Amino acid sequence: MKSFLGVVDLDKREDILQAALELFAERGYHGTAVSLIAEKAKVGSGTIYRYFQDKEQLVNELYRYWKTEVAKAVKEDLADNLPLRTLFHETWSRWVEFAMKNRAAYSFLIAHHHAPYLDQASVAINEKIHGEYRIFFEIGRQEQIIKDINPELIMAIVTGIFSEMMREYWAGHLQLTPELIDQAEEACWHAIRR
Repeated sequence: MKSFLGVVDLDKREDILQAALELFAERGYHGTAVSLIAEKAKVGSGTIYRYFQDKEQLVNELYRYWKTEVAKAVKEDLADNLPLRTLFHETWSRWVEFAMKNRAAYSFLIAHHHAPYLDQASVAINEKIHGEYRIFFEIGRQEQIIKDINPELIMAIVTGIFSEMMREYWAGHLQLTPELIDQAEEACWHAIRR
């Protein structure tokens, strides 16, 4: 989108995205009015519409960006020839690191994971990324390392434990020490392994 004299003001766009991320993570999609995003980004409400068609486009752009970022952070330089248990540990550790560094982004992803306003592109990215994890768990089932249950259920168990651990940490009810993070990972692994 172009602004005055045909120059794109990327800083304003980034300010809008950052403000929207924080507000969507804190207040949810329906609790976040465009006027609140504009106020937090220190722009006029009309300015938002110069960059985004509507609030739905804004939430989808954020969702696709952060879903891709967490997948990159977890998989980057991760050798896929490692034993399954080692891969699980590495994935868990990287997932924790990402969530700790990007609280608003991870909270946002949790809150909007199955939202009805996610467009086809967002759903496709989510399906692609989750498909890769399903393959991981399916290999574990075939090798009789992971329980013989539906990979979707396995993913729900793992993501449920992880997401609730992070929520408890962010709420101040849980102190995430390295020992506690390892205990949570081990409990999660025991929940899905044979």
